[in-house]
Amino acid sequence: MQVVGGGDGAPPDIQVKAHVPAWAAACTSKPCRYMQLKSGSVNMDYPFSAEHGEDAWLVHNLFWEKRNGFYLEVGAMDGVSASNTLWLHKAANWTGMLVEADPDLAQALFEQRPESLTVNAAVCSDFKTVHWKGGGKTGGIVEFMSQKFKEEHHPDLGDISQLPQVACVPLQYLLGIWGVVEVDFLSIDVGGAELEVLQAADLSQMRVKVILVQTDGSNPSQDRAAAELLAAAGFEPVRKLNDPPASRMAQVSSVFVHKTAWPELAHSPAISEVVLE
Repeated sequence: MQVVGGGDGAPPDIQVKAHVPAWAAACTSKPCRYMQLKSGSVNMDYPFSAEHGEDAWLVHNLFWEKRNGFYLEVGAMDGVSASNTLWLHKAANWTGMLVEADPDLAQALFEQRPESLTVNAAVCSDFKTVHWKGGGKTGGIVEFMSQKFKEEHHPDLGDISQLPQVACVPLQYLLGIWGVVEVDFLSIDVGGAELEVLQAADLSQMRVKVILVQTDGSNPSQDRAAAELLAAAGFEPVRKLNDPPASRMAQVSSVFVHKTAWPELAHSPAISEVVLE
């Protein structure tokens, strides 16, 4: 376990814990090209695990037979339950970075996904300390939750000063530490703080091919702002009509593909085409 702090504009009191596997520690010359570290074939018999079928949809529509990719999951929880990236790691030899703000879930993440680069931190536009409200899939940073989200999922929320404090850092700060400049799949599911994470991600400083963002309707203005931000960065929204199993996923998530990434993506032969919104 490493404690990372300071440098690159970070205040000395801002520190994050990280488990750094050998493949990440081995890169001493940045940027690092992590996608080339593994080989193997895709195991389609391995069970999908995402809560609403996100992993199955992504594999069948965008990452068909894609091996050795790099994922970045912000809001990774324990790395196993309802994970959007576990299948990619286990079945298709992907590797990547997993970020989780909840201190308890982060500890489980360190233990259950030791082959990934795992980080206990929240993601913000600026360095700051924020408050964490637990609650499993609906847990999150209180400062970034909409009023509707708090009323629906945390009606008993009282004095937030009594809640655990978490270091919140720009995403680019974390990526810079380990030299990450290319991401095949970015997953963002952070209990209402998705826009904050996107605003904290300098998409001009890294190449991201596919982004999945939680858009559950609890904050429509934030969902629109996220879509506008991504459109300005060259991302196109994908219509989630094709099985499997878009009907469940479409209610809670949106998928965006960078316009330059299409030649590197592929869909299952059972799907005729991937349609834009």
